[in-house]
Amino acid sequence: MKNAKLFNPTARLNGTGGNDFWEGGTANPDLVLADLVKALHPELLPKHQFVYYRPLK
Repeated sequence: MKNAKLFNPTARLNGTGGNDFWEGGTANPDLVLADLVKALHPELLPKHQFVYYRPLK
């Protein structure tokens, strides 16, 4: 897995510091889907900024 790109759904926190993926992500499936498309096929959404997912370093 030298060249693997890993992503984690921890890019956004809610007001109490919890992971907003579980609350906001369920209300905004279009944003979750756009994040997944950006992660798997970045050429399809070149201007999309990750909302719920973030690349791991």
